[in-house]
Amino acid sequence: MPHRPLATPVSLTIAVFGTAHLLLADRHHRQRQELLAMQVHNDLLADVIRDPETDPAWSSQYEPWVKPGEDAKYFTLNRWLEWYRRGHLARVITTSDLQVNLTTFMKLDGGTLMWALTRDKRWQQSAPHRLRRRFFRRVDTAFRKAGGELTHADLIREQRAAADRPQTMPPSAQDG
Repeated sequence: MPHRPLATPVSLTIAVFGTAHLLLADRHHRQRQELLAMQVHNDLLADVIRDPETDPAWSSQYEPWVKPGEDAKYFTLNRWLEWYRRGHLARVITTSDLQVNLTTFMKLDGGTLMWALTRDKRWQQSAPHRLRRRFFRRVDTAFRKAGGELTHADLIREQRAAADRPQTMPPSAQDG
């Protein structure tokens, strides 16, 4: 019976475990960075909720559809959506609970408007990520079931037309 050298299987085992370790370490690092970025985002939104005048850049994405002083409501709704997304990814919120939460979210004052204002940007952010696309589709389904697409049809059309126009810098930014 021929004798096989032990070095080949051991080397292959070490290579497989080494590669797995590197892949898992990279995944862990990316998840940690995402959590840190989410915490910063959450803290910024909390600051703006407390004092909407602290960052007009946030407010400008909602104009002219959001009345002055209503920014905090939309930032709070944004935080809820992020909680649903993160909670579902972490399996703290089940799929059935998520659907109930999203249905309720769309019934909140401003829920469908907030989604109508941000859905195209969120789709662009979600496109490269399978789980984010799945979450986006669930939110968008709840939005459509709540009648949001019909209620905000003019706004959605106007936003998409604006996105197709060439972007120009505001005069104040060109001067500097």
